Amino acid sequence: MTGLIEHLRRVTTRGGAEVGDGELLGRFIDRRDEAALAALVQRHGSMVWGVCRRLLAHHDAEDAFQATFLVLVGKAASVAPRAMVANWLYGVAHQTALHARRTTARRRAREVQVTAMPDPEAVQQEDWTDQQLLLDEELSRLPDIYRAVVVSCDLEGRTRKEVARQLGVPEGTVAGRLARARVLLAKRLAHRGVVTSGGALAAVLSAASAGPAFAPPALVAAAIKAASLSATGLAAGVISVEVAALAEGVSKAMFLSKLKTVALVLVATMVVVAGGGFLHHTQAADPMSGGNSKAGSRLGSPNQGADPRSSKSKDADSDKVMTAGELLSVFDKNEAAGDDRFVGKAVRASGRVRKVERVSWSDMAPPPIAESDENYYVLTLFADRADGGEAKRASGGRGEKALPAVFVFPVGGRKELGGLEAGQPVTIEGVCLGRKEGAIVFTGCRIVKSK
Repeated sequence: MTGLIEHLRRVTTRGGAEVGDGELLGRFIDRRDEAALAALVQRHGSMVWGVCRRLLAHHDAEDAFQATFLVLVGKAASVAPRAMVANWLYGVAHQTALHARRTTARRRAREVQVTAMPDPEAVQQEDWTDQQLLLDEELSRLPDIYRAVVVSCDLEGRTRKEVARQLGVPEGTVAGRLARARVLLAKRLAHRGVVTSGGALAAVLSAASAGPAFAPPALVAAAIKAASLSATGLAAGVISVEVAALAEGVSKAMFLSKLKTVALVLVATMVVVAGGGFLHHTQAADPMSGGNSKAGSRLGSPNQGADPRSSKSKDADSDKVMTAGELLSVFDKNEAAGDDRFVGKAVRASGRVRKVERVSWSDMAPPPIAESDENYYVLTLFADRADGGEAKRASGGRGEKALPAVFVFPVGGRKELGGLEAGQPVTIEGVCLGRKEGAIVFTGCRIVKSK
């Protein structure tokens, strides 16, 4: 064991300085370096264990822990940016734990003895406060640039200087993102009945991470062995059936989510330019065609970001109207600056309506928004001279192409969308999710003004 620790220390340091997550991940992707993979498991194991243990009984948490790192082995190349490995692992761990929780619930429902013989681990889990569980739920929904600093600083206990070096940004940027993330979390928790300030959240987060303590060394060693064998294709017979099934289920769910995200953006930005840009979807004008308003409340709910309909969610930029082309220009010039300025905030954008269409969850899904079996609406704008220089170049000055910005409206907004016509000037307010598959995505949208 001592030899392994010394080897990991050599792998993870260079000249006394810590080797970054991005480099370790790159070594594993490019050279299948098992020592680099082991170092990542060792470095982030306690954080992953904390997530799993807050949601699951001990045995199920062990399975979820190992499955999380098996998913990393299979999807390492999809981690982007590579420096945000901790953030990616947090999201996968939370998704894996939820998947395991559902599987366990179904299994117990089939076991007759459950009512007569309660599981002591299940009883112990109830001791975790609702506040901690809600905190994980809302933290998992934060935009990546905010969740990454919370995971590293508050859940893993790293200093802002260390995180800044890891992410390759100034320390002041980390401090600003951390403060903003805590404010966003406080707002979202307040909507769920948990009232706390942004500053007090640091203590809550520390308590949540300290609860399950460090990952058991034997479990970390087992996860390293399983992940290494999986990377070389020799895991058969070593990894339990339950862990393998859990990892496979989560990997499939991630793949389907990616496909749905790509499909939404393709529909919103590339589909159908007919009749000189006409076409306002007739179903948007028909109140009877749209499902019920439950999906609307989900899509526009505080769980997905500050609700632009609420005066409490207003941000500094929410009253300032920018053309959609100007917003895109900010992201094109410096995407990190665009993320810092707009992601997670209510933003107002103006432009000319190109198309409104209803999209069903059964066909595709919006980028990470609560799943629903109901419908939602997507609005796109024309890329023309009124939308700024970037849009003018994208459209070739003809004003026929769709601007690469996607505005997602809840089903409850079908009435206000029903009166719009192609080419009509509008001002839209929505919460910015940042760039997804090449388009800037806004969710929970509403029409502020139309002419």
